[in-house]
Amino acid sequence: MTEFERFLRQLPAAEAERGRKVFRPVRVERGELVVRVGDQPDRVAFVERGLFRLYGTDESGTERTLAFRAEGELVCAYSAV
Repeated sequence: MTEFERFLRQLPAAEAERGRKVFRPVRVERGELVVRVGDQPDRVAFVERGLFRLYGTDESGTERTLAFRAEGELVCAYSAV
């Protein structure tokens, strides 16, 4: 059973079925950006395997880590939702 299926089993049956229809697997390579400055975020991700780092960059280009998302967690641009 995948992490995603484990996650869905925690939800009411109707919501779990909707999740199966809405989510689709996408592989994100290490170091690949999912949302860039200026993008209109329109996705929610579920971490099946690995770790996501959410970060921002200031005017001087310095990165600041805001959070991490691990296996079994959702990732999205919270400001967009």
